[in-house]
Amino acid sequence: EEHTGIFNGMPGHTKLKMLDVFNIGKILSDKSLFFEQYIKENNVIPQNVLDCLQKLHEDGYLLYIASNADYATLDTVRGYTKVFNYIDKDFCVNQISYPKPNPQIYLKCMCEAGIGPSETLIVEDSEVGIKSADSSGAYYISVENPYELTYDLIKNKINRIEILWLVF
Repeated sequence: EEHTGIFNGMPGHTKLKMLDVFNIGKILSDKSLFFEQYIKENNVIPQNVLDCLQKLHEDGYLLYIASNADYATLDTVRGYTKVFNYIDKDFCVNQISYPKPNPQIYLKCMCEAGIGPSETLIVEDSEVGIKSADSSGAYYISVENPYELTYDLIKNKINRIEILWLVF
């Protein structure tokens, strides 16, 4: 619970700096190896998320990922899951100056797509991300975990607003 309240959604290097760890390089290396092994051995993207993304992609929506994770983490996920089969573009913490809760990553996505906040729906699962989404001016949906994410949930929200693309 302490992790969720303080660290959830923050980039790993920010968490480690807050913990004042001196051997950050070794810890990050070990973390990357553990994460890759975990991704290989576990189905980390639930089928409902893949189904949702596939249907939205087929509907013609632009789907972006805006993550506080770094390149290496996204590349690991890209290598071992099908989620990126449906994603048009992804942005990670390495591509911005200010991570979430700053809205910069979402604003960068919108700029790239040539679309404004009133045409954007963001799906977020962390407090840091929700603050970022809210600050961006875009519409957003908050989910507690990926099992809540369904095509119907998103389409119901889209039907209440007129948006052109989505960010996860």
